[in-house]
Amino acid sequence: MSRAGQGTDDLSGRHLVLPRTLCFVTWGDEVLLLRGAPDKRIWPNRYNGVGGHVERGEDVRSAARREIAEETGLTVEDLRLRGVVHVTPDAEGVGVMLFVFAARAQQREVRPSAEGAAVWVRRAVGRTRPGRRPAAAPAACAGPARRAALFRPLDL
Repeated sequence: MSRAGQGTDDLSGRHLVLPRTLCFVTWGDEVLLLRGAPDKRIWPNRYNGVGGHVERGEDVRSAARREIAEETGLTVEDLRLRGVVHVTPDAEGVGVMLFVFAARAQQREVRPSAEGAAVWVRRAVGRTRPGRRPAAAPAACAGPARRAALFRPLDL
C-alpha cells in the first residue's frame, strides 16, 4: 500500500512515536541490569534493562535480540513480549512506544560495551537497585503472586 493509501504522506498534526525495546534477561534467580555509562545522555550511572532503538525495516523482536547481543554479548532464548508502554509526547509531539521483553540467557558471561556495565542482580522483593533496599517495598513488589502477575505473558 502506498504512503497516501496509509495516510502517512502528510504527517502534520499526527501523533508520532519512536519504537524502542527494553529487555529483562534472566539467569536462574538473577536478572541482568545495565548500569548506564557515565557519559550517556539518557540514564547515566542508572540501572535499567537492556534495549534501544528499533532500526528502519527491523521488527521489534529482532531489535530486542540485536540490542541484547550488542550491549552484553549474550544470546537469549524464550524471548517474549511482556508489555507495551506508551510514553507521552514531548513538546514536539514525538512519543516513545516501548516494547518490553523478558528472556533467558543461554550463558552467564557478559562483555562490556559503550552503553555501560552489565550486572547480574539477584531478584528479591523490594529491591530497587543492586545493594540497596527501600524503606518499604512498593505494592508492585508485594509478594510472589503479585510479581507473577506483573510478568504474565501477553496473548498476542
